[in-house]
Amino acid sequence: MPDYPPHLLVDGAGCNDVNGVFALQEGLLHEQCPVYAGLSDFSITVCQGPSADDGSLQWGWIIGQAGVPAYGCPTDKKEVIPLQGWQAFEADSPAPNLRGLWDKDEEAAAFADEAFRRAASDTIGNQKIAVKAFRKALQGGAKLQANWTKRAQLHTALASLLRILGKEDQAQTEVDQALQLCPLPGALLLKAQIFNAAGKEPGWNSSFGREIRRQHRGCNIRNRIIRPAEN
Repeated sequence: MPDYPPHLLVDGAGCNDVNGVFALQEGLLHEQCPVYAGLSDFSITVCQGPSADDGSLQWGWIIGQAGVPAYGCPTDKKEVIPLQGWQAFEADSPAPNLRGLWDKDEEAAAFADEAFRRAASDTIGNQKIAVKAFRKALQGGAKLQANWTKRAQLHTALASLLRILGKEDQAQTEVDQALQLCPLPGALLLKAQIFNAAGKEPGWNSSFGREIRRQHRGCNIRNRIIRPAEN
């Protein structure tokens, strides 16, 4: 059996809900081939069905949900996941392309893209999936972990989304984590809004104001350590 990537990126599908990151399901096989699952309950699996030419049985792969194939692609070798050549079955055209994600930072970037896309949706279902995608993105590799500004942006975006979903306590946790990394203007504003919603006054001389000044100094120190000033 060939090596399979830990994640696959599905992109370009006419059904926007299909697009996103699919994770390899460890220990789960179908027809001795791997199974991938997306955050929106779509899965990628191998299948066998009649050929359109002569009706003989042929292997192929499908992207589907609850037994309904949204997109499919025939293949000569069932062990090989096709990256191109997909066709629309029960979903809108165009059909997607697939790409293997082998690197943790690639995975993080793909999850972040999916998170921002779904967060912009006006449906609660997509927004809840976006929360999962943000959390997956924040587990990124070494490059993301070293990029405090990017991590702070992700925490801030997640906090804003959690507030929309009415999860104030979780939003507070995320914005605090953002501010520990770097006091971005968006995070500072969000922190003030959370304080106001709780009936607190985030004045400059309050404990909140003192904490922000402390974090700001800490962020400046960390940035100087990471990016020393050029002579």
